[in-house]
Amino acid sequence: MKIVSVRFEEHVSFEDAKNATSGYNDNLLIESMPNYKHSACINHGSSQDENTSNISGMAAFLSAASYYENNEFDVVDIGGSTGGHYALFKQLYRGSAKFRWHIVETSVQVNYGKKFIADPDLFFYEDISEINTGKINILHFGGVLGYLPDPIGYMDNPQVRKSDFIIFNRTSLVNGNSNKNFAQFVNYDKGVVSYAGRAFGMNLLHEIIERTHKVEINWTNHHEVFRLGSETLCIGSGMLCRRKGL
Repeated sequence: MKIVSVRFEEHVSFEDAKNATSGYNDNLLIESMPNYKHSACINHGSSQDENTSNISGMAAFLSAASYYENNEFDVVDIGGSTGGHYALFKQLYRGSAKFRWHIVETSVQVNYGKKFIADPDLFFYEDISEINTGKINILHFGGVLGYLPDPIGYMDNPQVRKSDFIIFNRTSLVNGNSNKNFAQFVNYDKGVVSYAGRAFGMNLLHEIIERTHKVEINWTNHHEVFRLGSETLCIGSGMLCRRKGL
């Protein structure tokens, strides 16, 4: 399924944007997102610009994973769809450490993953609180942070704050300290998917992250830039952050 066009509509509040959209439980999303069953998952349902961000994010995964050579580690993938990141990481990872991959997603994605995907190291959950790994080694926000109902509260979750590494990929940013609310409409060749989101003020997001983590790497895909009211919106931004003291 191919993306035909994408547009953003500014709204006064997140709730207002939600009321203008169909939401993330649209079954059309199953067809649009990278799937573990597709070996060429980086190209499945993705634009070239999105693939560029995914490649940058995967480089961050591999960098963080190198810290655990000869040890086990757990990855928590927030917004990990049905395992596209996991499948690609398995192809590229050359280390010897054993790892487990925990995906936190909407009920539509979780039910699909549990029903159709069998892998002893891949798990699906609807809430991060269901995960009992003891400690999260690598936490990934895969293009999802701005679409959570309470992203700041989510980032203040003790499980998140204690994570060794946090990877932000395809994060929506605007300049300054103020967040912006939007409705996003993605027109596929088979239909339209729409959902509410937030663009973070870049300075504000860095301030929140740096309470417990240090930003080690930044990347931006300058092709994923849109207008949101009077602001320039970049949806292809990412960061690799390491917990202070690690």
